[in-house]
Amino acid sequence: MLSSSFKKALPILTKYILNGCTKAPSISYNSLSIPNHKFTSLHHISLQFFAKKTKKFKFFDTVEKIIKKGLKHLEKKEYSKAAQMFQDLANEYNTVAKNESYKLSEVLMYLGVSYYLEGNSEKAIDTIKNSLQQNEETKNISEEKVLPRVYHELSVGLKKIGKFDEALKLAETATDMLTKAVGEKDDDLALMYDNIGDILTEQKNPDYLDYYKKAADVYENNESLDKLATYLVELGHHYVDIKRLDEAAELYQKA
Repeated sequence: MLSSSFKKALPILTKYILNGCTKAPSISYNSLSIPNHKFTSLHHISLQFFAKKTKKFKFFDTVEKIIKKGLKHLEKKEYSKAAQMFQDLANEYNTVAKNESYKLSEVLMYLGVSYYLEGNSEKAIDTIKNSLQQNEETKNISEEKVLPRVYHELSVGLKKIGKFDEALKLAETATDMLTKAVGEKDDDLALMYDNIGDILTEQKNPDYLDYYKKAADVYENNESLDKLATYLVELGHHYVDIKRLDEAAELYQKA
């Protein structure tokens, strides 16, 4: 925790460091006075503070590049190399950004997909469970929903790298597991139906719209009105794209 004196002095120290000054000044900031002999420790603290921030910013700048390299390994079926790359990136989070989950859940998802494609289903499931724990939206889900959500996340990851047949199998497994665990009235079921709709769209299967409608029905039956409104607007956009304008208008009006 920074002291109030240091917080007041920080703008001056910043200017001092950025200007490359070598002579420690005696700082007066309103009623604050920092003599020369105490400035050295403040100077070191400032340098450490900015070094950590700079390292973190640089790290986040490179995350997307590393993810893309890992995905290229997956495309080439170099699953072990992909797994190592995503594992190294996840480890780096613990060093550079331990308390920040930005992108970490996505990295772990791809790591789980890499293990799954390697044939290590057990390790894939454990990794995806860890991914769910890193995501604010899923870290507190109930126990009976964890495994269905794991299969859903694996399906999403496989979909993103174009492995649609395998993605569909896992998506259907996730849907069946969740339905058996908690019944038809759960918003996660809408996510899973939407994912199946996306996969069928990629496969040019005409049944895809049925699953988008099922997702909307789940939100409506659960009276999740905010989610329903957002989803109907997105679905309306899709109907516009396929030139079914009357149905699009109905969805927009319902939203």
